[in-house]
Amino acid sequence: MDELQEKQVEIDERWLSEWFEFGFSELGSYLAKHAAFDDYCQRHYHD
Repeated sequence: MDELQEKQVEIDERWLSEWFEFGFSELGSYLAKHAAFDDYCQRHYHD
C-alpha cells in the first residue's frame, strides 16, 4: 500500500502551457465561427 501512495505524477510545465495555448486557440476559433454565423443570421433573417 505504501508503494501506491509514494508514486507521484510529474507534468512538464512547458507541455501544460502548450496544451493550454492550443486549447484556448481552438476555443477562440470555435467562438469566432459561431459569432460569424450569428452575424449572418442576424443580417439575413431579421429583414
